[in-house]
Amino acid sequence: MMTRQEVERYRELIPLVDDLERAKIMMLLEYDRIEKCKESFIYFASHMWPGFISGRHHQIMANAFERVAKGELKRLIINMPPRHTKSEFASYLLPAWFLGKSRKRRSFRLLTPQNWLLALAVR
Repeated sequence: MMTRQEVERYRELIPLVDDLERAKIMMLLEYDRIEKCKESFIYFASHMWPGFISGRHHQIMANAFERVAKGELKRLIINMPPRHTKSEFASYLLPAWFLGKSRKRRSFRLLTPQNWLLALAVR
């Protein structure tokens, strides 16, 4: 992955080079963006949700999600007040990031209060 300075240097070169070199630079920048999205949940969230404004609690959740994806954390419970992005992160962005990050893994289980109660009722 490139540093922020390297990315800026490549972006500065775009108007100065010919079409073939410009296409190569654009492909390189896109590849770097994809790799950063695979590595960092918060980076992925910011790209998938353009109006996203990151807070400290988002970074804490992102770190926990990354630990789950690495296998360091087997279970995770998120208890936060309403309107703190937990549903958007855990129900929408996390499964997409997880499946895009590790295509070999096809299993992902997410329990929300609704399907937790359903699972208990079925037993």
